[in-house]
Amino acid sequence: MLIFSKKSKYRYNLDGLIQSSLKGWIYHANESTRSTDIKIVIDDHVLYDSPTNLRRVDLNSKHNITGLHGFSVQVPLRFFNGEKHPVSLFVREGTKEVLIERHVFAFPSYNFTYRIESLDGSGLCGWIFNTNSSSEHTSLKIFIDTVLVDEFSTDVLRTDVNQEYSIQGTHGFHRLLPLRYYDGASHTLRLTVSDSHEILVEDILLSKELNAIHYKIDEFQPYFARGWAYGISSPSQQLQLMMYLNGAKLSIPPTIENRSDLNKRYNIAGKHGFTFKIPLEKLHRKRNIVAITARHEDEEYCLDKSVFVQNFDPILHHIHKIETQKDQSLALCVKEKDSFAKKIAALTKEKTRLAEEVELLHSLLNESAANLMEIETLISDFEQRNQ
Repeated sequence: MLIFSKKSKYRYNLDGLIQSSLKGWIYHANESTRSTDIKIVIDDHVLYDSPTNLRRVDLNSKHNITGLHGFSVQVPLRFFNGEKHPVSLFVREGTKEVLIERHVFAFPSYNFTYRIESLDGSGLCGWIFNTNSSSEHTSLKIFIDTVLVDEFSTDVLRTDVNQEYSIQGTHGFHRLLPLRYYDGASHTLRLTVSDSHEILVEDILLSKELNAIHYKIDEFQPYFARGWAYGISSPSQQLQLMMYLNGAKLSIPPTIENRSDLNKRYNIAGKHGFTFKIPLEKLHRKRNIVAITARHEDEEYCLDKSVFVQNFDPILHHIHKIETQKDQSLALCVKEKDSFAKKIAALTKEKTRLAEEVELLHSLLNESAANLMEIETLISDFEQRNQ
């Protein structure tokens, strides 16, 4: 039920659009310690439907109150089209929705044209470009349930888009999403664009379930990953893995480790474990986007993807460097050992060949000595007959 309020019991203010967010505050005059359950609507789109959740120190100090009475809600990109849109503020009172304020705001134009084409098991697909710089990439972020899971620039050439809008450049995107969000539960995917500030492109519901790969990431760091994975339809086969570091593809071994605990638990056979390190020299100093994928039945699935924002500890860097040098030295020792073994085998073969040649020479020498003795005997006989 919608009713109109006399507003006397609520104190509030719509601060307006600040960058790409609608901000303001509201509280009940007689219950100033509790949050207010509100709903904000732009045109017919429900932008927000939750209690106020921000602490406004300026407000609390001015009105001598406590509690969370502020709100700041990102407005989707499609409303920033240079036109006016009505914004309505409601308060929920039990089953009632009380209209507190309706105000028409003039929305600026952010000059982006975009389309979200699909969100399914193959990931998020679409395109976007800025009409003021239509040949340049667009920087985007993906949040799922408020967690940043991807950060990237448009990198797919969309000739159809370029032809339709008479532009150039790579404006498409196709991003794999971590399998943990394909569990059949409802998740909110938020796509944002980075311009002079961060702008909400769209919030999309993700509720699909995928059961192609059974896996677990035991440990995941920007320089180290360990876990296991196998295809549910072919559990005895190894999976081909791939790692993406800041957009660059790195070749890594398939699942090659024996995991007897795993095989016993799930009554399967085969090698399904993996452990690998990333050379620190390939990492950025403060920010790294790392994804691990697996290919199964001609489809690529994202086992995990994370945005690591951190400064690397110099001690950790040193330890990792020593471990890497140790691994390299061990690999070199194994290589040298194999090389020495081959050389010893070659020398042994050569020794055998030379021994055979020496034996043959001895045989020839003995035969030559016997022939020489026979010749000497014949000469002696001949000389005796001619005396």
